[in-house]
Amino acid sequence: MSPTASAPQAPAFVIGAQKAGTSTVHEVLTNAGVRTARIKETHYFSDDERYARGIEWYDSQFNDPITASTTCAPRVEIDPAYLLSAAAPRRIRAQFGNHIRYVVVLRDPYERALSQYRMTVARGRESRPFLAAIEAEASRCEPFEYPESADVAYLGGSQYLRLLERWQTALPEAERLIIDFDALVKRNDPAIWSTLCDFLGVARIHLDELPKSNAAFAPKSRLLNRFLFDRSDYSGARRILHTVVPSERLRERAAEFLYARNRTAAPAATTTISAADNTAAKRIVRDHVGYDRADMTALLDDIDWPTLQPAGESTP
Repeated sequence: MSPTASAPQAPAFVIGAQKAGTSTVHEVLTNAGVRTARIKETHYFSDDERYARGIEWYDSQFNDPITASTTCAPRVEIDPAYLLSAAAPRRIRAQFGNHIRYVVVLRDPYERALSQYRMTVARGRESRPFLAAIEAEASRCEPFEYPESADVAYLGGSQYLRLLERWQTALPEAERLIIDFDALVKRNDPAIWSTLCDFLGVARIHLDELPKSNAAFAPKSRLLNRFLFDRSDYSGARRILHTVVPSERLRERAAEFLYARNRTAAPAATTTISAADNTAAKRIVRDHVGYDRADMTALLDDIDWPTLQPAGESTP
């Protein structure tokens, strides 16, 4: 399928990684007036049911839907499910062609896996200690594939080279920008934020302090969070809810409201890791994923993809 004159404009995509600052990027860009989707993570290109709704549904998810014939500021979609999904890059190419642009934020593989684990615990979908959870995943013969148990793919979500190679294969002529999480979020480096904004085609943004987006927390009720996030549970109650509240947008807003108010300030006790378990877990991540923080620069060099440099710098 080729893009048509009546098709929506191709947004720039921020495709992950999960737990690598995508919520912060979405909040910063949205608050600055960038044309993002109303709710982060439409999952249109990764979710079979939503993809079947058609491109008009996808276009309607943005704050001000436009067509390709309209001259307007670029749109940006931020959805880390796209990095995990084998179907997403193929569907994006089918809809928009090969000449799109996308951003990937990479985080230390161990830190990313642990952050995802803590989020999954908070959502009521994980009860195992972290070490036991990643030992079980490492024992699998094949890695998880989205959407199969995506919430518990702690190692799979950190296998950046495997995930990125699928995007390179599907979209070999796309423009790509790979950013380091530490520089973007931990250090809040103005040059990196300028690089990101320039690549996306939006006005440069920098905040002295970044918002605390999607930070880990312990839920007041794990049962409530499990209901909100685990579609395999409470199917009868969900059918009743869909009948009473037929609007998906209203259900999403209600879920966000309940999720935000089901928080405590402290991290969940089950996410505390002993020094011995921490050492063992890091070893498993290193052995299973194949690289750690010290290898990140080498990983980017191995991919051999162009990255946009801040003004005044040159590619070594």
